[in-house]
Amino acid sequence: MEQVVRYKYRVYPTREQDQAFTRLFGCCRVVWNDTVRLFQDRFDPVNRDMPSASEFQRIVLTQAKQTPEREWLKNVANVPLTQTLRDSLRACWNGVRKDRKQRFARYRSRKRNPVNSALFTRNGFHVTEHGTFIAKIGVVRTKWSRPLPSQPSSCTVTHEPNGRWYASFMVKRNTTLLPHCDTNAALDLGFNDLASVITTDGERHRIRNPRNYTHTERWIQHVQKKLSRQQKGSHRYEKTRQHLARLHAKSRDRLNDYQNKQVLRLIRDTQAIGIEHLNIHGMMKRHGRSVRSTALSGFVAKLEHKAEQYGRSVVRIGRFEPSTRLCALCKHHVDDGIPEQVRVWQCARCGATLDRDWNAAVNILDAAGLAESLNAHGDHVRRELAAADSRNGRGSANPTDEANGSGLGITVL
Repeated sequence: MEQVVRYKYRVYPTREQDQAFTRLFGCCRVVWNDTVRLFQDRFDPVNRDMPSASEFQRIVLTQAKQTPEREWLKNVANVPLTQTLRDSLRACWNGVRKDRKQRFARYRSRKRNPVNSALFTRNGFHVTEHGTFIAKIGVVRTKWSRPLPSQPSSCTVTHEPNGRWYASFMVKRNTTLLPHCDTNAALDLGFNDLASVITTDGERHRIRNPRNYTHTERWIQHVQKKLSRQQKGSHRYEKTRQHLARLHAKSRDRLNDYQNKQVLRLIRDTQAIGIEHLNIHGMMKRHGRSVRSTALSGFVAKLEHKAEQYGRSVVRIGRFEPSTRLCALCKHHVDDGIPEQVRVWQCARCGATLDRDWNAAVNILDAAGLAESLNAHGDHVRRELAAADSRNGRGSANPTDEANGSGLGITVL
């Protein structure tokens, strides 16, 4: 079985190649803006009628190159300009579709788009032993940290704000199937702990949240304040800006490395993994930076990607499954919900003291249909998995408990 993946490498262009890429990125921004402007002028919202893509290409590229205002488009490769036009058209159409809630394509500028990139198809590049040949630029020195598994179909050259250059290739790779494993697992994702994991072997552990951004936040604030005091456009301003970009990149790289290692450990030890479908956008509105710095969407994407690569399966349960407010032992449902500050609660029906995260993980395992071996071990295993740790505080979720109760019948002790 083949899998389409992206291989990313560091590239080191010369000063002349750097200037050529800068001109190419500027031309791509101009083509993007011209396409968006033409779409706005030609689009009829009543009849939803538009010229074809070939007509757009004739107006934005072919005819524009014959005019004095756009004749410099001839000096760069035509392949990335065509790809930019197609991407801009797709973004414009997605902004006017009725079945998708997406904003209309915006104009690009050098200030608002610090990450510059250009996409080359097969007729715009080829791989050599010493680097990557790019049309109208030449051979760019590439650090081949690992061999390509197949002939690449596209190449994207990217210049990040921290000054690094990358070339990413789309290739096809055969999946590597791991030996079959009889253990299944379930994850309850969060931002205090990245995930609470239980397995059908009766084991449980937590994946801690490294909080990489929090650790570097104080130094980032110091550099940001220094940047705000300097004159924009000066040499020291540019030097400080790159320093700030390197700090953000370091925090992001550390988080990606940590998540990749944790995901690979989960994939090797389990056959199927159950997760819940979280509303990340809603969580960010409520908790802001705590959710954004945890990168839950990236963690789930890495989990699904590596599961496909190694022949494992990831089962997502519905967004509205009551994993948190449902007792994993007697299936009692807390109708009024459990406040987020309550981490340990007591069931009103069976009286079990349950940890919020462990209990949710057991319910996710049940809802994903992966708990057959867990049920075979008996109810005491489930009770031990969902029970709270001795170090945790205790709360009550008993609707009839009026002595210590609040409006919801849930208190924190």
